[in-house]
Amino acid sequence: MVAVRYSSGGFIKKCCTTCYEDIPLGYMEFASLPMQFRCPKCGRIGKYGTYFKNYAVLCDNCKIFLWLADLIITYEQLGEHLIRSPERDH
Repeated sequence: MVAVRYSSGGFIKKCCTTCYEDIPLGYMEFASLPMQFRCPKCGRIGKYGTYFKNYAVLCDNCKIFLWLADLIITYEQLGEHLIRSPERDH
């Protein structure tokens, strides 16, 4: 499963890379994703949170946020990658 952006409004879901089934990504799953994002201003590791009901990475030091939807691939990009992936041809 991978996290992907499903809409321009920033909705995030999990997607199975084998069958393409999509499942909503709950907040606890979002908060436990094995990723770290650094603040583009100060370089500190941001913390997970929400901003206007969308998942975001927040920097307490700089008081800025990054939408998770702006940091991950779209559903369409995932499909294109898997179709062209050499591992899928075997």
